[in-house]
Amino acid sequence: MEPTPPKLVAKTWFNQEDVVYFLKNLAAGKQMRILDFKERQELLFETSEKLKRSNEF
Repeated sequence: MEPTPPKLVAKTWFNQEDVVYFLKNLAAGKQMRILDFKERQELLFETSEKLKRSNEF
């Protein structure tokens, strides 16, 4: 059986604090990729308090 392909779920966040809260409290343990479409950069959730900019896409 083939694995299920990843889903794209888009959500607009107005500040990084809300994203960090979501990742810490509601999405804990789930594998996610965080993309900033405005800046065209991937964001990494490295610490429990902030996001770090990564590669462009």
